[in-house]
Amino acid sequence: MSETYRQQQIDGIFANRREFICRLRFQDAHANLRYFTSPYAEQLALLDALEDPEVQTIVVLKPRQIGISTIKCADTWWETFTSRKALRTLIVTDHNITTNSMFSKLQTYHKHMPRVFQQANPFKINQQQKTFVSHKTDALIN
Repeated sequence: MSETYRQQQIDGIFANRREFICRLRFQDAHANLRYFTSPYAEQLALLDALEDPEVQTIVVLKPRQIGISTIKCADTWWETFTSRKALRTLIVTDHNITTNSMFSKLQTYHKHMPRVFQQANPFKINQQQKTFVSHKTDALIN
């Protein structure tokens, strides 16, 4: 496989939200690492809304335990990771426990991404400030 062909494949994955997200790993309720291979119906509905260019505002009223925060964090990771500019994302929660949970999800996505993805856009992680900053674009999640 030529290097050009391989790079085209990687670029194609980066350009496709679902292709990228399905390669991310997350921890389930039992702390097992899993891929997004069989998302819940609610997660798919959220992805559909996020991909719809006519949707300008999304309000999620959710019961617990349906994976909405997990898939939204994955989408935020995709958006920040693939941004070609210094995109800024602020995650606001109502409890430190929730903030830690969101940060942990992002760390898991980053840590378990294919190495070729990590090399394409390296990120600096600051544990104290709970930030991710792209070395390539200066995109930030805080």
